[in-house]
Order: sequence, then C-alpha cells, then structure tokens
Amino acid sequence: MKPEQVRKELLWLQDMREAVEKIETHPQFTGDRDVFERDEHYRVWVFYHIERLGECASQLRKQFDYDRRYPDIDWKGIVATRRHLVHWYWGIDNDKIWESITQDLPKLRDKLAELIQEKKREEKAVQADPEGDRPGRSFRQRLRESHSKKKDDTRGRGDDCLPGR
Repeated sequence: MKPEQVRKELLWLQDMREAVEKIETHPQFTGDRDVFERDEHYRVWVFYHIERLGECASQLRKQFDYDRRYPDIDWKGIVATRRHLVHWYWGIDNDKIWESITQDLPKLRDKLAELIQEKKREEKAVQADPEGDRPGRSFRQRLRESHSKKKDDTRGRGDDCLPGR
C-alpha cells in the first residue's frame, strides 16, 4: 500500500464512532424491535453502518494489530458480521442484528470513545516531541542532543552578528 493511501489509526476509529452514532441517532432507533422488522429502509440504514464498522475494524486489525492490542473488543466478530451482510445478505438473522445494535453497540461506543481519546493524546505527544522518546536514550543524551541543536543554530553567523558589520 502506498504511504499516501494509508489512513491514520485515529481516522478509522472516528469513522467507527460515526457509524455507531448514525445508528443510535436515527429517528427510528427507539428500541422498538417491531419498527426494525417493519421498516426496510431503516434496516438497510443499520446494515450499511454495520458494514462500515466492519470495514474499519478490518483495517484496524490488518494495519494496527488490534486483535492483539485491544483483545477486549471482538474485532473478528465485527468483521465477520460485515462479511455476512455483504456476501450472504439473503441469510441475515435480524434477531442477531437487533441484539448487536441494542446490546453490543453501546459497549463498542464507550470503548471507541476511550480509544479515540488515547490516540488523540498520543498524537499530541508526537507533535510535542516529533523525534519521540526513543528507547535507550537517557535524559543526558536527550539533553546533549538538545544542546547541540542549539549550537548548530548559531553556527555560521560569527562576524555578521557583531555590531557595526
């Protein structure tokens, strides 16, 4: 994959949060199972956003090893649900989908909020220290590097900094 095609981890998480919000804030999402059964447009809306969740989860698993890093979320199950909706649409079990959106989505929403905050903190830390706190670098080494950078900034100025020149 080309570097310009790689999306940031945070963007995938934010897309997942948006998909959850789209389902939970839909006017038909009243907790009434009968509405879900009767309104095909609403069901398709839910299916589409579950598919989005699955695609994002798939990318997070592949690119960022989320199965290992965050095992408390069923990433594989989210991806499998997407695959089922897309490739075996004729065998969709509405009971399982309803159970997912009423029981699993709130937990996922909460976990996504935590992960998004964590990633935002990480991004701020990287922006504050772009070289990072590489393992093996002592405080003294970082201080020395910082000091040598300041010296490098003044090199070459010599005489042109003196008054009258």
